[in-house]
Order: sequence, then structure tokens, then C-alpha cells
Amino acid sequence: MLDHPALDPPANVIVPDRPLRVAVLVKQIPVFEDMVLGPDGRMVRDGIDMHMNDYCRRAVAKGAEVAHASGGTVTVFTLGPPSAENVCREALVFGVDAGVHICDPEFAGSDTWATAKALAAALERFGPFDLVMMGRNSVDADTGQVPPQLAELLGLPFATGVRHFSLRGNRLELRLEHDDEWVDVAVGLPAVVSRCR
Repeated sequence: MLDHPALDPPANVIVPDRPLRVAVLVKQIPVFEDMVLGPDGRMVRDGIDMHMNDYCRRAVAKGAEVAHASGGTVTVFTLGPPSAENVCREALVFGVDAGVHICDPEFAGSDTWATAKALAAALERFGPFDLVMMGRNSVDADTGQVPPQLAELLGLPFATGVRHFSLRGNRLELRLEHDDEWVDVAVGLPAVVSRCR
């Protein structure tokens, strides 16, 4: 690991040595201006405009780019109420090959640990995947806890705050933005990464 000030960003290079199976996790959230908590402390989701979390859109775009550059496939996963199917449909516009919507009333109000466990189970059922991507955090909760929890459950290396992304063979070379410093790391696939750009 090397810490250094931000210099010219490294070129984003995608040179895989085989077709990759990429999974991207997305979340449906209320439009920012409509976010409000109900009397039970939960985010109100009924009767308001919902859309894909902005950080998730970035992950979908990069996941599709990586998968298609390798000749592989990209599958999007979301956990949420019936209306969350719309984020799977939106991801198809980005060129995603398939969508998996995990929906059950039992998941209503799930904390980050329950969410990570459900998503990990879905990834194991439909996997294996070479690369799991997601946004750094969701704008509605802003915890950023699901990505590292998911990586821990899957037993995979994890990198967060990814700003620049290169893939050479089976090796990810990443530049991460952490608070007020840049960190360069390299990890082998399979891996979990969360993007902030």
C-alpha cells in the first residue's frame, strides 16, 4: 500500500485474461428531496418518488464496462419491496445482462447486517462471481456498512472509495480516496469493491 498526494490519475485499463462474471448490488432510495422518516423511525417509501441510488448507478456503469470488455456477463442484485424491481429495469438500460430482485415482507426494516446476509446468500446461489461491485454508500442511510459486511461474509478481499480502476489479468489495481489521502492497492480476483466515483 502506498499513500501519496493526488497526482494525475492513472489510466483506467481493462485487460482481462478471460470472460468475467460481474455482480453489481444496487439500492432503490427515495428521491433526496422527498426523504422523510415515519413515526417508527423508518424511511417512508410509500407514495413518494423512488430511484436508483446515485453511487449505485456508477457501479452499474463500471460493472457493465468491465464485463463487456472481458466478453463476460453482469448481473444486478437488489433487495427491497416490489417497487425495487424498477432499479433492475433501470440497470438493463446500462447493458446489464440479468437482474435479481430479492423481495419478501420479512426483509422490511432490515439493518445493514441482515441486508448483507441476504445479499451474500443470493450471490452464493447465483454465483460464483469474479467481481462484486456496489456504491460506496446509499444516500438515504449513508452508513457504507453493507459493502465490508458483504465482503466478510463472502470471505473476499475488499476495497472501498475506488476512484480509479484498472484490471490486468486477474489483478485489480485501484486508487482509493480515503478522507484526505489517496491510497494505491492491488488485489486479486475474486474481490468486492465499492465505488465513490
